[in-house]
Amino acid sequence: MRSNNTVEDVQFIDGLRFTRYTGNKYYWWKVGNDKMPPYRKGTSVSAHRYVWERANGPIPDGYQIHHKDHDAGNNALDNLELVETVEHAAYHAKKRLAENAEFRAKFHAAGIEAAKEWHKSEEGRAWHKEHAKQIAQTKESHGTEQVCSWCGKTFIGV
Repeated sequence: MRSNNTVEDVQFIDGLRFTRYTGNKYYWWKVGNDKMPPYRKGTSVSAHRYVWERANGPIPDGYQIHHKDHDAGNNALDNLELVETVEHAAYHAKKRLAENAEFRAKFHAAGIEAAKEWHKSEEGRAWHKEHAKQIAQTKESHGTEQVCSWCGKTFIGV
């Protein structure tokens, strides 16, 4: 939930104190009594999830609450939307790749290394073998032999 106990900011929602700590962009409420169903004493609840659940009920499995304006401090209900976890993660990953050159370079390098390993794997070799068969069939049934006007070599065109 938080990186340390230094309080950065506080918001009050329904008389409950939500605190944002240094190193965390979200506001959290530490459930202090057991008379707040469905929240259990001793757990922590983020402000955006609390606001959404108060208005709409429990968040279904496989979904998250997204801040439309990307401001984690704006927990107004009209700024929140329910999105699938996979869609939400993909959206933020694309955003991070577009905005952060250092992250993009590390991500790209990791992808190249992972691709090298996959191509060496049994699965990778099987995929390429099947793909080559499909390409050959496509060329045989749909391609026509042509001559490159620049180098003079023949090739199969579509």
